[in-house]
Amino acid sequence: MKKIVFLSIAIAALSSCTFKEITPARSYEIQNSKVISIAKIADYSADLTVKIEGSSKGVLSKVKTLDYYKDQAIVNACMTAKCDFLINPTFNITVNGGSATIIVTGYGAKYTTIRDVTAADSMHIKLNGGGVIVPHGSPFSFPKKQR
Repeated sequence: MKKIVFLSIAIAALSSCTFKEITPARSYEIQNSKVISIAKIADYSADLTVKIEGSSKGVLSKVKTLDYYKDQAIVNACMTAKCDFLINPTFNITVNGGSATIIVTGYGAKYTTIRDVTAADSMHIKLNGGGVIVPHGSPFSFPKKQR
């Protein structure tokens, strides 16, 4: 009787264990795309007379680095001021042991419109180090695909 119980326990234990082979994720090289997208310009408004402030603090780790807490301080400032982004953000960083406190100040700005690039815009983009941008509808724009 003991042999039957032991044998049934051994069979149950061996049959309940399953082994799953874990294979590494597949990766592929990114190919240069032939997709052409139309460049857009975002206009914004800002009040450069009022500075806004946001803060963030926490314990530093491999995941939550100073950059993480800087981003959190920016998000806090933008949510408080109800703006989209900060112009000229300045950080006051205090690290004490393993914890960090970050205070950011800057000028709040809101996006007003997003529009197509015009010929006048393309000159400014080239001067500021942007790539070659062809305004939509210019004589040098890419021909429309015929169907």
